[in-house]
Amino acid sequence: MGEATFPTVVLAADVHFDPGGHFRYSCVESVSVIHCRTGRGHVVAGTERIALERGTLVVLPWGVDQQFAADASSPLGIGAVHLIPAHSATEPVVTGISTNAHHALAGHPARRDDAAPVLRRPFVGSAGDYPHLVGVLRHAVRLYDDRPPPTELLQALGILLRHELRSLDSPRRAPGEVALPADVDAVVRHIDANLAAAVTVRGLAEVGGCTEVTLTRRFRDVLGVPPMAWVIERRLRRATDLLRTTTLPVAQIGSRCGYPDPYYFSRAFRARYGESPARWRRTQGLT
Repeated sequence: MGEATFPTVVLAADVHFDPGGHFRYSCVESVSVIHCRTGRGHVVAGTERIALERGTLVVLPWGVDQQFAADASSPLGIGAVHLIPAHSATEPVVTGISTNAHHALAGHPARRDDAAPVLRRPFVGSAGDYPHLVGVLRHAVRLYDDRPPPTELLQALGILLRHELRSLDSPRRAPGEVALPADVDAVVRHIDANLAAAVTVRGLAEVGGCTEVTLTRRFRDVLGVPPMAWVIERRLRRATDLLRTTTLPVAQIGSRCGYPDPYYFSRAFRARYGESPARWRRTQGLT
Protein backbone atom coordinates (compact mmCIF):
# COMPACT_ATOMS: atom_id res chain seq x y z
CA MET A 1 0.00 0.00 0.00
CA GLY A 2 1.35 3.47 -0.93
CA GLU A 3 1.99 6.27 1.51
CA ALA A 4 -1.10 8.18 2.65
CA THR A 5 -1.32 11.68 1.20
CA PHE A 6 -3.68 14.65 1.28
CA PRO A 7 -4.16 17.49 -1.19
CA THR A 8 -3.04 20.53 0.79
CA VAL A 9 -3.22 24.30 0.27
CA VAL A 10 0.19 25.66 1.30
CA LEU A 11 -0.23 29.33 0.39
CA ALA A 12 -3.05 31.75 -0.44
CA ALA A 13 -2.78 35.51 -0.86
CA ASP A 14 -3.97 38.58 -2.69
CA VAL A 15 -1.20 40.10 -4.80
CA HIS A 16 -1.25 43.65 -6.16
CA PHE A 17 0.86 45.22 -8.92
CA ASP A 18 1.29 48.87 -9.78
CA PRO A 19 0.99 49.74 -13.49
CA GLY A 20 3.94 48.13 -15.25
CA GLY A 21 4.82 46.04 -12.19
CA HIS A 22 6.01 42.48 -12.66
CA PHE A 23 7.69 39.48 -11.04
CA ARG A 24 8.91 36.05 -12.06
CA TYR A 25 9.08 32.63 -10.42
CA SER A 26 11.38 30.34 -12.40
CA CYS A 27 9.83 27.03 -11.23
CA VAL A 28 6.75 26.81 -9.04
CA GLU A 29 6.27 23.43 -7.37
CA SER A 30 2.52 23.64 -6.88
CA VAL A 31 -0.68 23.76 -8.87
CA SER A 32 -1.34 27.50 -8.96
CA VAL A 33 -4.91 28.81 -9.17
CA ILE A 34 -5.13 32.48 -10.15
CA HIS A 35 -8.23 34.67 -10.05
CA CYS A 36 -7.84 38.16 -11.56
CA ARG A 37 -9.76 40.49 -9.25
CA THR A 38 -8.99 43.91 -10.74
CA GLY A 39 -7.11 45.58 -13.57
CA ARG A 40 -5.37 44.13 -16.59
CA GLY A 41 -2.12 42.36 -17.31
CA HIS A 42 -0.82 38.96 -18.31
CA VAL A 43 0.98 35.87 -17.12
CA VAL A 44 3.53 33.95 -19.15
CA ALA A 45 3.43 30.28 -18.14
CA GLY A 46 6.34 28.49 -19.76
CA THR A 47 6.00 29.63 -23.37
CA GLU A 48 2.29 30.51 -23.21
CA ARG A 49 1.16 34.10 -22.67
CA ILE A 50 -2.28 34.44 -21.06
CA ALA A 51 -4.17 37.74 -20.89
CA LEU A 52 -5.54 38.72 -17.49
CA GLU A 53 -8.51 40.96 -16.87
CA ARG A 54 -11.14 41.14 -14.18
CA GLY A 55 -12.83 37.74 -13.91
CA THR A 56 -10.15 35.69 -15.65
CA LEU A 57 -9.49 32.34 -13.99
CA VAL A 58 -6.19 30.57 -14.67
CA VAL A 59 -4.87 27.26 -13.38
CA LEU A 60 -1.16 26.58 -13.94
CA PRO A 61 0.33 23.09 -13.70
CA TRP A 62 3.10 21.99 -11.40
CA GLY A 63 6.65 23.06 -12.22
CA VAL A 64 6.15 25.82 -14.80
CA ASP A 65 7.93 29.15 -15.02
CA GLN A 66 5.52 31.97 -14.11
CA GLN A 67 5.95 35.62 -15.10
CA PHE A 68 3.24 38.09 -14.06
CA ALA A 69 2.99 41.68 -15.28
CA ALA A 70 0.45 44.49 -15.05
CA ASP A 71 -0.32 46.57 -18.12
CA ALA A 72 1.67 49.79 -18.32
CA SER A 73 -1.53 51.83 -17.85
CA SER A 74 -3.35 49.64 -15.33
CA PRO A 75 -2.73 48.13 -11.90
CA LEU A 76 -3.38 44.42 -11.49
CA GLY A 77 -4.87 42.55 -8.55
CA ILE A 78 -4.95 38.77 -8.34
CA GLY A 79 -5.85 36.13 -5.80
CA ALA A 80 -3.40 33.22 -5.85
CA VAL A 81 -3.84 29.85 -4.16
CA HIS A 82 -1.19 27.11 -4.29
CA LEU A 83 -2.15 23.45 -4.03
CA ILE A 84 0.13 20.49 -3.33
CA PRO A 85 -1.94 17.67 -4.90
CA ALA A 86 -0.27 14.98 -2.77
CA HIS A 87 1.30 15.95 0.57
CA SER A 88 2.51 13.23 2.93
CA ALA A 89 0.02 12.66 5.72
CA THR A 90 2.84 11.83 8.15
CA GLU A 91 5.11 14.82 7.48
CA PRO A 92 4.52 18.30 8.96
CA VAL A 93 2.95 20.81 6.59
CA VAL A 94 5.26 23.75 5.94
CA THR A 95 3.46 26.69 4.37
CA GLY A 96 4.96 28.44 1.38
CA ILE A 97 5.98 27.34 -2.11
CA SER A 98 9.20 26.55 -3.93
CA THR A 99 9.77 29.21 -6.60
CA ASN A 100 13.14 28.18 -8.01
CA ALA A 101 15.59 25.28 -8.02
CA HIS A 102 17.56 26.73 -5.10
CA HIS A 103 14.58 27.40 -2.82
CA ALA A 104 14.60 25.64 0.57
CA LEU A 105 11.37 23.81 -0.37
CA ALA A 106 12.56 22.69 -3.83
CA GLY A 107 12.10 18.96 -4.29
CA HIS A 108 10.65 18.59 -0.79
CA PRO A 109 10.09 14.82 -0.25
CA ALA A 110 6.69 15.35 1.41
CA ARG A 111 5.31 17.19 -1.64
CA ARG A 112 4.54 15.96 -5.12
CA ASP A 113 2.26 16.19 -8.07
CA ASP A 114 0.38 12.90 -7.96
CA ALA A 115 0.19 10.03 -10.43
CA ALA A 116 -2.90 11.59 -12.05
CA PRO A 117 -2.01 15.27 -12.33
CA VAL A 118 -4.81 17.81 -11.97
CA LEU A 119 -3.80 19.19 -15.36
CA ARG A 120 -0.85 19.05 -17.74
CA ARG A 121 -1.23 22.43 -19.41
CA PRO A 122 -2.60 25.81 -18.34
CA PHE A 123 -6.37 26.14 -18.04
CA VAL A 124 -8.04 29.48 -18.80
CA GLY A 125 -11.67 30.28 -18.09
CA SER A 126 -14.09 32.80 -16.66
CA ALA A 127 -14.65 33.09 -12.92
CA GLY A 128 -18.36 33.51 -13.56
CA ASP A 129 -18.52 29.97 -14.93
CA TYR A 130 -16.91 28.46 -11.82
CA PRO A 131 -18.51 30.15 -8.79
CA HIS A 132 -17.80 27.26 -6.39
CA LEU A 133 -14.11 27.20 -7.31
CA VAL A 134 -13.84 30.98 -6.88
CA GLY A 135 -15.61 30.67 -3.52
CA VAL A 136 -12.96 28.19 -2.33
CA LEU A 137 -10.19 30.53 -3.52
CA ARG A 138 -11.61 33.54 -1.71
CA HIS A 139 -12.15 31.54 1.46
CA ALA A 140 -8.56 30.28 1.37
CA VAL A 141 -7.20 33.82 0.99
CA ARG A 142 -9.33 35.05 3.90
CA LEU A 143 -8.11 32.23 6.13
CA TYR A 144 -4.49 33.05 5.32
CA ASP A 145 -4.97 36.77 5.99
CA ASP A 146 -3.70 36.78 9.57
CA ARG A 147 -1.59 33.63 9.84
CA PRO A 148 -1.43 30.16 8.27
CA PRO A 149 -4.39 28.00 9.31
CA PRO A 150 -3.87 24.68 11.15
CA THR A 151 -2.92 21.60 9.14
CA GLU A 152 -6.40 20.06 9.31
CA LEU A 153 -7.88 23.16 7.69
CA LEU A 154 -5.18 23.29 5.01
CA GLN A 155 -6.00 19.68 4.12
CA ALA A 156 -9.74 20.39 4.08
CA LEU A 157 -9.14 23.34 1.74
CA GLY A 158 -6.99 21.08 -0.42
CA ILE A 159 -9.73 18.46 -0.70
CA LEU A 160 -12.31 21.11 -1.65
CA LEU A 161 -9.97 22.73 -4.17
CA ARG A 162 -8.96 19.42 -5.73
CA HIS A 163 -12.63 18.50 -6.11
CA GLU A 164 -13.42 21.77 -7.89
CA LEU A 165 -10.37 21.53 -10.16
CA ARG A 166 -11.44 18.11 -11.34
CA SER A 167 -14.68 19.62 -12.64
CA LEU A 168 -12.99 22.31 -14.76
CA ASP A 169 -13.71 20.62 -18.07
CA SER A 170 -17.30 19.76 -17.26
CA PRO A 171 -19.91 21.73 -19.21
CA ARG A 172 -21.21 24.58 -17.06
CA ARG A 173 -24.90 24.78 -16.23
CA ALA A 174 -27.00 27.70 -15.21
CA PRO A 175 -28.19 27.85 -11.59
CA GLY A 176 -31.23 25.63 -11.18
CA GLU A 177 -30.66 23.76 -14.43
CA VAL A 178 -31.26 20.03 -14.14
CA ALA A 179 -28.09 17.93 -14.24
CA LEU A 180 -27.53 15.68 -17.21
CA PRO A 181 -28.50 12.00 -16.91
CA ALA A 182 -25.54 9.91 -15.81
CA ASP A 183 -25.06 8.09 -19.13
CA VAL A 184 -25.01 11.29 -21.20
CA ASP A 185 -22.97 13.15 -18.60
CA ALA A 186 -20.22 10.50 -18.74
CA VAL A 187 -19.89 10.93 -22.50
CA VAL A 188 -20.02 14.73 -22.32
CA ARG A 189 -17.25 14.75 -19.72
CA HIS A 190 -15.17 12.42 -21.90
CA ILE A 191 -15.63 14.75 -24.88
CA ASP A 192 -14.56 17.82 -22.92
CA ALA A 193 -11.50 16.04 -21.57
CA ASN A 194 -10.43 14.88 -25.05
CA LEU A 195 -11.20 17.77 -27.40
CA ALA A 196 -7.83 17.50 -29.15
CA ALA A 197 -8.21 13.78 -29.85
CA ALA A 198 -9.86 12.06 -32.79
CA VAL A 199 -13.47 11.29 -31.84
CA THR A 200 -15.98 8.88 -33.41
CA VAL A 201 -19.55 8.04 -32.51
CA ARG A 202 -18.45 4.44 -32.08
CA GLY A 203 -15.81 5.42 -29.54
CA LEU A 204 -18.26 7.63 -27.66
CA ALA A 205 -20.79 4.81 -27.57
CA GLU A 206 -18.17 2.60 -25.95
CA VAL A 207 -17.64 5.26 -23.28
CA GLY A 208 -21.39 5.38 -22.69
CA GLY A 209 -21.72 1.60 -22.67
CA CYS A 210 -24.36 1.56 -25.40
CA THR A 211 -24.82 1.24 -29.16
CA GLU A 212 -24.23 4.10 -31.59
CA VAL A 213 -27.96 4.25 -32.32
CA THR A 214 -28.81 4.50 -28.61
CA LEU A 215 -26.15 7.16 -28.00
CA THR A 216 -27.42 9.28 -30.89
CA ARG A 217 -31.00 8.98 -29.63
CA ARG A 218 -29.98 9.90 -26.07
CA PHE A 219 -28.03 12.97 -27.23
CA ARG A 220 -30.95 14.15 -29.36
CA ASP A 221 -33.39 13.59 -26.50
CA VAL A 222 -31.26 15.28 -23.80
CA LEU A 223 -29.10 17.85 -25.63
CA GLY A 224 -31.10 18.38 -28.80
CA VAL A 225 -28.22 17.50 -31.16
CA PRO A 226 -26.42 14.33 -32.29
CA PRO A 227 -23.08 13.46 -30.66
CA MET A 228 -20.74 14.83 -33.36
CA ALA A 229 -22.62 18.13 -33.49
CA TRP A 230 -22.03 18.41 -29.74
CA VAL A 231 -18.33 17.65 -30.23
CA ILE A 232 -18.02 20.42 -32.84
CA GLU A 233 -19.80 22.92 -30.59
CA ARG A 234 -17.54 22.13 -27.62
CA ARG A 235 -14.39 22.31 -29.75
CA LEU A 236 -15.32 25.67 -31.20
CA ARG A 237 -16.37 27.00 -27.78
CA ARG A 238 -12.95 26.04 -26.41
CA ALA A 239 -11.32 27.69 -29.42
CA THR A 240 -13.05 31.01 -28.71
CA ASP A 241 -11.90 30.82 -25.08
CA LEU A 242 -8.28 30.34 -26.17
CA LEU A 243 -8.48 33.00 -28.88
CA ARG A 244 -9.84 35.49 -26.35
CA THR A 245 -7.57 34.74 -23.40
CA THR A 246 -4.23 33.65 -24.87
CA THR A 247 -1.77 34.77 -27.54
CA LEU A 248 -1.31 31.26 -28.94
CA PRO A 249 -1.07 31.10 -32.75
CA VAL A 250 -4.36 30.27 -34.46
CA ALA A 251 -2.98 27.00 -35.85
CA GLN A 252 -1.90 25.85 -32.39
CA ILE A 253 -5.32 26.67 -30.96
CA GLY A 254 -6.94 24.66 -33.73
CA SER A 255 -4.72 21.69 -32.96
CA ARG A 256 -5.60 21.86 -29.27
CA CYS A 257 -9.28 21.85 -30.15
CA GLY A 258 -9.24 18.85 -32.47
CA TYR A 259 -8.45 20.60 -35.77
CA PRO A 260 -4.86 19.72 -36.75
CA ASP A 261 -5.49 21.07 -40.27
CA PRO A 262 -5.49 24.92 -40.07
CA TYR A 263 -7.60 25.21 -43.22
CA TYR A 264 -10.28 22.88 -41.87
CA PHE A 265 -10.23 24.70 -38.52
CA SER A 266 -10.75 28.05 -40.24
CA ARG A 267 -13.58 26.64 -42.35
CA ALA A 268 -15.35 25.10 -39.34
CA PHE A 269 -14.90 28.28 -37.29
CA ARG A 270 -16.21 30.48 -40.10
CA ALA A 271 -19.27 28.24 -40.54
CA ARG A 272 -20.12 28.71 -36.84
CA TYR A 273 -19.13 32.35 -36.21
CA GLY A 274 -19.23 33.93 -39.67
CA GLU A 275 -15.55 34.91 -39.80
CA SER A 276 -12.09 33.36 -39.58
CA PRO A 277 -10.46 32.71 -36.18
CA ALA A 278 -7.88 35.45 -36.79
CA ARG A 279 -10.52 38.02 -37.73
CA TRP A 280 -12.75 36.99 -34.81
CA ARG A 281 -9.81 37.52 -32.44
CA ARG A 282 -9.22 41.02 -33.87
CA THR A 283 -12.90 41.96 -33.52
CA GLN A 284 -12.62 41.10 -29.81
CA GLY A 285 -9.95 43.79 -29.47
CA LEU A 286 -7.13 41.23 -29.35
CA THR A 287 -4.14 40.71 -31.60
